[in-house]
Amino acid sequence: MASPLSHSLPSTRLNALRIALFYGLLAALWIVLSDVLLMWLLPQPASLQFWIELAKGLAFVSLTSLLLHLLLRTWERQISAAFVREHQSEERYRSVFENNHAVMFIVDPESGAIVDANPAAVQFYGWSRETLQQMNVMEINTRSPEQIRAEMQAAKTARRHYFEFPHRLADGSVRDVEVYSGRITLDNRTLLYSIVHDVTERRRTLQALAASEARLQQLSLAIEQSPNSILITDLEARIQYVNQAFLTTTGYALNEVLGSNPRLLQSGQTPHTTYATMWATLTLGMTWKGEFHNRRKDGNNYIEFAHVAPLRQQDGTITHYVAVKEDITDKKRIAAELDQHRHHLEELVKQRTVELTTARQQAEAANLAKSAFLANMSHEIRTPMNGVLGMIELLALTPLTPEQTQRLNTIRESGKSLLHLIDDILDFSKIEAGRLELEQAPVALAPLVADLCAALEPLASSRAVDLRYTIAPTLPEWVNSDAVRLRQLLYNLVGNGIKFAQGHDGQRGWVQVRLEPATDPAYTLTLSVADNGIGMSAEAQAQLFKPFGQAEASTTRRFGGTGLGLTICKRIVDLLGGVMTVDSAPQCGATFSVQLPLEAAAIPPSTPALERPAAAPPEPAPTPEPTASAPAAPIPAPAGERRLLIAEDDEINQEVIQLQLDMLGYQVDIANHGLEALELWRRNRGRYLALLTDLHMPQMDGYSLTAAIRREEAEHNERTGQTEHLPILALTANALRGEAERAQELGMDAYLTKPLMLEDLERALIQWLGTAPPSPHPDANGQTLDAQSSAAPLS
Repeated sequence: MASPLSHSLPSTRLNALRIALFYGLLAALWIVLSDVLLMWLLPQPASLQFWIELAKGLAFVSLTSLLLHLLLRTWERQISAAFVREHQSEERYRSVFENNHAVMFIVDPESGAIVDANPAAVQFYGWSRETLQQMNVMEINTRSPEQIRAEMQAAKTARRHYFEFPHRLADGSVRDVEVYSGRITLDNRTLLYSIVHDVTERRRTLQALAASEARLQQLSLAIEQSPNSILITDLEARIQYVNQAFLTTTGYALNEVLGSNPRLLQSGQTPHTTYATMWATLTLGMTWKGEFHNRRKDGNNYIEFAHVAPLRQQDGTITHYVAVKEDITDKKRIAAELDQHRHHLEELVKQRTVELTTARQQAEAANLAKSAFLANMSHEIRTPMNGVLGMIELLALTPLTPEQTQRLNTIRESGKSLLHLIDDILDFSKIEAGRLELEQAPVALAPLVADLCAALEPLASSRAVDLRYTIAPTLPEWVNSDAVRLRQLLYNLVGNGIKFAQGHDGQRGWVQVRLEPATDPAYTLTLSVADNGIGMSAEAQAQLFKPFGQAEASTTRRFGGTGLGLTICKRIVDLLGGVMTVDSAPQCGATFSVQLPLEAAAIPPSTPALERPAAAPPEPAPTPEPTASAPAAPIPAPAGERRLLIAEDDEINQEVIQLQLDMLGYQVDIANHGLEALELWRRNRGRYLALLTDLHMPQMDGYSLTAAIRREEAEHNERTGQTEHLPILALTANALRGEAERAQELGMDAYLTKPLMLEDLERALIQWLGTAPPSPHPDANGQTLDAQSSAAPLS
């Protein structure tokens, strides 16, 4: 740092002498010239007086020059002394500044520029001295520039001398510092000197100490306010400390227990082995826990559960014992009461368990009875209906008069309505009994809707109703769902729309079916059925999905129905995880909307109809079989013979199926039960084109019959290397879910439900036999009867 005093002492002395000589020469020259000029202006002879005055003037000049020289020499000595003092002070300051271990730097308070920094500052901040001299204090101090300027002004005006700042170092770290600042003048400049102390570690230590003191305070409060009794004794078991809970529990005052032995609490009921075990454990430096039966000051006994542990110093020396004790008297009493109640409850639970087991068994038996009842009802109702509708169909193929044909069609339609009503009642019964189950399989949406609308088109046309459907192209082609229940849902909704949209007020009715993506992200498909029918009020809509309810009482008479269709639809939608709503107003039609969470499915691979493995099917339940030493050799069928084997126990259905097959050009052998059918198949092996069997028959049912045939076929094929396979078609009045799956597992090829229409029977036989028989006989009007297919292939 450059010294503010830059001149030496010799140069100061030389300047003083030059000033005195210059003054004397100038004054003497002035006196001489002034007198000469006066003599020239006044031409008089020079007198003695003139030379005296001249001498006096020169003497005065010499004397004043001497005095001036003396004054300058005095000033010179003063300046020299001041110079020496200032030089010595500057040297002392420079030594202190350069050699001080404290961080020091000088700052311009106006701009914040760092004028100089000592080596300690260089070491602390990590920048070189030259770099620091080019930096601004605001590059080090992390406070805002406004705050820094305000603090520098405070130091400059001596309002403050002590400051606390966060300072940034060259490595990017920030340290907490204390700064002592003051004003200093150097080279006529007012600057600030700053002495910086790093207090980061001290502050951290103080913070840790404060936290430790806070924790100690919390620990002290926790001990003092603990609900458990706490006491500390020395190694001689003299009590040194107890908390307030100890005093409250025992009833003693603090001065009564300090210095005493804890034995003052003994009641005599604690076993001596307890104390012996405790002291033995503590002597080993371990923690002991156990129960004490103690006595309060008032003489009442109480029970404590105690944890007693030795207290060790840092060097591991045990100096005290601490005991934490909980009064468990009430807990013991409550535990005894609870134990008594527990034993009582165990007895009650045992009794209740027996009752619940009995109730569960009864409920399971009731559920099994419901299932058996539903299966039996389905079988018993559909069996005579097969006879009724089958005979009606056969009768329609005979010569009839137009009037007879019209009446027969009326009987047929009534029979179909009755069958539909029976199906609704059975479905509703299954729903109420919790027996309606859904399957998850790939379903093609477009063909399902198109086939259903095509099937209902004749009904809509007969009632002057236009039936239209729209399927959004963005919908997936296949979805995972239950095809049967989706078809049932659509059939009921569209059938309702046709029923209520039939011509009224002179206008033609219409029904619009739409399938489109759902707007609600929780669903994927919206199915809506709209019509321009009679509509319904808000009150009627509130009753719409309740069993046996309809829009209004008069609709039962005007339009018919049981009121179960929409209830079944609502339950199916609920089972599918969707929602169903209706929007309608009187004379404004109705729109039923169903939103379903259906997932897209992969296109299922197609399976050839007659490709079936020749493995043995699962073993059926044991059933009696006729004895046979070995399977009879197959008897080839006579040329041109088309013979089928029928297993049916109902005589009316035997007659119906025989007449139907006769009209289709087949010969039949009829067995009254499974054993008889099995024996016929064995005697005439290779003669029958197919077996049509009922599932529920006496002696041997259709399941056991199928299993026996498949087992013998497998044995024969394994022995001979052939691929013998008899097409077996289930023919049953049981339409409950699970029957078709069971039939497939046992090796049946198709599942035909009664009532069985002639067209369905013909279609199934063509599918499984591969050749078409002669066409069925037309009715009296030259037309064949139409019917929906009820044959379900199982392969």
